[in-house]
Amino acid sequence: MSGAVAISRVQEKNPFLLVGDSAVEPILAAVPKRLFARSTERLRIGIYSILFLTDIALIVAAFLGAGAIRLGSPFELQSLRTAAVVIVTFVGIAAHNRAYSIRALQRPYHGAVKVAEALGYAIAVAIALLFFTKASVQFSRAIFAEGTILAILSVVLGRLLLGAHFRRIYSGIFVNRLVILDGVEVPTAPGEVVVTARQLSIVPGSDDPMLLDRLGHALEGCDAIVVACAAHRRAKWSHALKSAAVDVEIVTPELDHFQAVGLGHFHGHRTLLVSARPLNP
Repeated sequence: MSGAVAISRVQEKNPFLLVGDSAVEPILAAVPKRLFARSTERLRIGIYSILFLTDIALIVAAFLGAGAIRLGSPFELQSLRTAAVVIVTFVGIAAHNRAYSIRALQRPYHGAVKVAEALGYAIAVAIALLFFTKASVQFSRAIFAEGTILAILSVVLGRLLLGAHFRRIYSGIFVNRLVILDGVEVPTAPGEVVVTARQLSIVPGSDDPMLLDRLGHALEGCDAIVVACAAHRRAKWSHALKSAAVDVEIVTPELDHFQAVGLGHFHGHRTLLVSARPLNP
């Protein structure tokens, strides 16, 4: 598939791609030119805020509901105390376990699992704190138990429904990803902007003083870049894009069969981590 055909296909599905006339390649060749109409960063922040506020509201409602079941009123002191303790620990844990991340937006099921995981840890931490501070006598075990069950069920259901809603509205596109083809073809997905190095008028490693200027204009609003090129050109692309201030990945098919789980260092050399030891005590 040529770059122009890929772009034409993506323009129909990506609301963030700058739409031009049918002569896509001549338009792109006249760099500097923005490839993305706007950044998705504000979109993601807005969705994260909605998810966060919804999670908090559902957790509070769950414990107030448990209080209403046990005590006859949702605003009894025990219900409010329990909700406050859980919310404080939940916020701290959810902020670090990627319950609010790009992957959680792209895969609602993953987001639901992560928020349930964060809530489960928050409950455990809250119980431990109350036990060691000897404050557990001020809390109802029944409200804690029933509120926990209601909270987990409600936040999981809420994440699945909201995730499906946002995916439908934005076609699952929450990242502006640019795929640059430099003599190598790779599979692409809907929503990815696919161009060739020639269309961007970029020759990495050249002495062109306007290279960074063209890159700056072309990458405005871009969140991630994937480069597919021949092995001998990877170092040049790496050098050219190191200052792009976005996530940059270079396709390396020859590493696929190693099934590496990470990167490491050995006396100044980069290594591939293919196995990790169990957690220590």
